[in-house]
Amino acid sequence: MLGHIYSYLHHPFLAYLDVLNDAYTVPVSSTGGYDAPASGRDEDELNRWSLSKSVLRAIENTSDDWSIRIALYGKWGAGKTSVLNFIETQIKEQNQRISSELDSTKVVIVRFSAWNAAGEDGVIKQFYNALLDQLPTQKKAYPTFFRLGKRLFQRVLSVIKTLWAAVAASFGSTGEPVSTGTVAALRKTLDKVTAWSAFNKKDLARLQHELNGYRVVVFIDDLDRADPTIIPKTMLALRELLDWPKFAFVLAFDLDVISAALGGYSPIYGKDARRFLEKIIDLQLTLPDPTEQEKQAMGRTLFEAHCAFIPQEAVEDVIRWLPSNPRLAKVIVRELALLKTAALRHDAGELNWKAIVLQTILKHEAPKTFEVVNSQLLGREQIAVQMTFDNVTREQRAAAVKAAVALSFDKKLGEKAPGYQSLENKVLALQMLRQHDFKQRIKYETDLLTKEPSITLREYAAFLEQWLLAPDDRLVNALLKRGTEASHDAADNVARRLFVTSMLCCSEAIANAAREGDRNIHDRLVRQAQSHLQLLEYLWCRCEVPVIQIVSERFSLWREAAVFATKAHESEGELENEALLCCIDQLVQEAAKKCESPVLVCDYGQAIRQESKKNIGSVRARTLVLFEAICALMDAAAVKDILLCFSLQGAIEKAYTDTSEKNQMRRLRLTELSSPLYAEEGLKALCEAFDISSLEHSQQLIFTANVISYLERLRWQQMQTYGTEDNDALQDILARLVPNAWNSVLAVGRGSRRPQVLVKQRDYLISGGFLEEWLSPVLQES
Repeated sequence: MLGHIYSYLHHPFLAYLDVLNDAYTVPVSSTGGYDAPASGRDEDELNRWSLSKSVLRAIENTSDDWSIRIALYGKWGAGKTSVLNFIETQIKEQNQRISSELDSTKVVIVRFSAWNAAGEDGVIKQFYNALLDQLPTQKKAYPTFFRLGKRLFQRVLSVIKTLWAAVAASFGSTGEPVSTGTVAALRKTLDKVTAWSAFNKKDLARLQHELNGYRVVVFIDDLDRADPTIIPKTMLALRELLDWPKFAFVLAFDLDVISAALGGYSPIYGKDARRFLEKIIDLQLTLPDPTEQEKQAMGRTLFEAHCAFIPQEAVEDVIRWLPSNPRLAKVIVRELALLKTAALRHDAGELNWKAIVLQTILKHEAPKTFEVVNSQLLGREQIAVQMTFDNVTREQRAAAVKAAVALSFDKKLGEKAPGYQSLENKVLALQMLRQHDFKQRIKYETDLLTKEPSITLREYAAFLEQWLLAPDDRLVNALLKRGTEASHDAADNVARRLFVTSMLCCSEAIANAAREGDRNIHDRLVRQAQSHLQLLEYLWCRCEVPVIQIVSERFSLWREAAVFATKAHESEGELENEALLCCIDQLVQEAAKKCESPVLVCDYGQAIRQESKKNIGSVRARTLVLFEAICALMDAAAVKDILLCFSLQGAIEKAYTDTSEKNQMRRLRLTELSSPLYAEEGLKALCEAFDISSLEHSQQLIFTANVISYLERLRWQQMQTYGTEDNDALQDILARLVPNAWNSVLAVGRGSRRPQVLVKQRDYLISGGFLEEWLSPVLQES
C-alpha cells in the first residue's frame, strides 16, 4: 500500500501546484515554421486582408445590445486561421490607437482551438478558460482567488481520487479493516468537492458581468476537427447559451465536414446544412479561391524562402502548376526543400527540375493518378500523347491518361468533376517533360527524396575523367568508399549504382547523338558514349575490386545490360557508328558468360525470341540476333535445368502449371520448338537421360512419373498444332523423343502387378496422335 501512496505523491499533476502564482508550466513551441499562418498584412499574398476587414466591419456595425455569430467557411489549408490572425492584428492596432496605456483595451480578443475538445460541453469549457486567461488585467482582481482555486481543485482532485482508489484497493487486497461505509463516505465527500470545482453555466454568467463595457471577439478555430459527436450540440449551445450583448463569435470550419457531422446527428440537419446554420450563424462567408496571379505570387515566395537551389527558370515555369490550396502548396514546397543537400551534389541543369516539381505536385494532389502515371506512362519508352501522330495510337495513349486521371475523381462525375481538366493537363505536361528520359533517369531523380544518392551524375563524370587518364582499381575503390559514406548504403549497392549510372549515361549519349543534326555535336556525343562503354568493359571484364566482381555476376545487373543494349539498338538507323553498337553487343555477351544464373539468361533470350514470333516487328533484327547468340551460349545450362526437373518429384507437371517466373520460363523451354531443349544437342542429352537403368528404383519411379506427365503434355501439344506449320517440326522431335521416353516408362512399369494401367496410358497417347510404332506394347507377345 505504501508503494501505491508513494507513486501517487509523485504524480506529475502535482507539478502544477504553482497555479496559485499564475505561473503555468508550458512547453516551449515554435511560433513559425513552413506551415505557420500569416499574421501581418505584409504576409498576405492571397488577398485575405480585405476579407478580414469585411468581418471586422460586420462586428463593428453590430449594435451593442446584440451578439453576432460569423462563420468563415474554407477547406483544409485554405487560410482560415490566417484570416483570424488578420482580424486580431487589426483589432490590436485599433486598441493601440484608442489608448497607449498597457492592457487598456476596448475590445477583448479570445481565441482557442476546438480540436481537442471532449464531451458535449467541451468547447464551451475551453471557451470559458480561454476567456478567463485573456481578461484585461484590471478585471482579474476579483474574484481571482476563487477561480484559480477551482482550477487548482480540478487538477489536484483528479490525483486525490486516483490515490484514494489505489488506497481502497490496497486495503481490500491486504485485508486491513476499512469499512465499506467509510469508503463510501469519503468518496461522497470527494464527489461533492469535485462538483463544486467543476465548470458550470454560472461561471459564464459571472464572466459576462465582469466584462460589462467591453466588446469581446471570440475566435473558435478547428471546429471541423473536433469530435463529430459533439459538434451539433456545440452549435446549438452557441445559439442558446452565448447570446450575449457585445459578443462576436467567429467560427472557422469546413462546411462539408460540419454538414456531415450534423447529418450524422440528425438526417434533418444534413439535408441542407446552410439552412440549419442560418438559425445559428448570422453571417456566412466563404474564403474565395486564389486567382492565378495570387497563386503564382504565393508560389514565388515559397520557392524563394525554401527552395532557392532550384533554378529560377524552372520555378517560373512550375508555379502555375501549384495547387490553389495554400497549405497543400506549402507541403509540396517543404518536401522539395528536403532535396537541397542532394541538389548541391549535382551540376546546374543536370536534374530535370520541372519534371521533379510536377511529379511532387501530382504525388500530393492526386496520389492514385501519380502511381499509375509514374510507373506506366512516363519516359522515352512511353511516347507522350502530344508526340503521337498516328490517330489510333494517339487515342489509345490519350485513353490511358484519362483512365489514370479518373482514379482521383468520383466515377459518377467523370470528366465533369471539378479539377479533372487541370489534372489531365498536368499529366500531359509531365509526359512531355519526361519524353526523352529513360526509366533509370526518372527513378534516379524520384529516389532523391527518400534516398541519399551514393554516386551522383556529377561525381560519376569527375571519376570518369580521372579514370580515363589512368585506369586503375584504386580510383574505383575510392569512388565506392565515398559513395558508401555519402549514402550509408551497402557496398554492393553502390557498386551496382556505378554500373547502372555508366549504362544510363552511355544510353543518353547514344540517343542524343542519334537525334543530333550537327555532325560535330554528333561525333562528340559518340565519343562520350565510347568513354562510358570503355569503363563498362573494364568493370565487367578486367576490374579486380572484389565487390565489383561479385556484382558483375548477378543476373539482375545482366538484365540491366540487356535492356541497355536493346535501347542502343533503337538508334541503329540514325547513329553513324556501327562499331559502337558492336562493342555493346559484345559486352552483353561477355557479361552473360560471367552471369551466375545462365539459365535465367537463356530464358530471358528465349522470351525475346518468343515475343518476336508473336508480334512481328516488335523486336529489332539486331536485337533478335544478339539474343539468339546469347541463347546459344547458354543452351547447355538451360537443358541441364530441364533434365534436373525429371529427377524431382512432380517437377515437370509443376513446370507446366505453376505461375512462378521460374516455371513459366521452364514451360517456355518445354513447349517452344526453338528451345535449346529441341536443338540437336538438347535432344541428344534428353534421349540419353531417358536411360534410367543406373538409377535406384525409388529414383526410377520419380523419373518415370515425370516422363508420363511430359508425354501427356506432348500429346496435348501435338493435338494443338495439328494442321499448322509447326506440326511437321514437332513430328520429327516426337519421333526421336517418344520411343526413348516410353521405353523408360516400360522399364519400370513391366514390374507392376497392374500392367493394364500402362495399357490404358498407351492407348491414351495413341488417341492423341502418337504413332503406335513410337510406343512399344506393354505386354510381350508370347
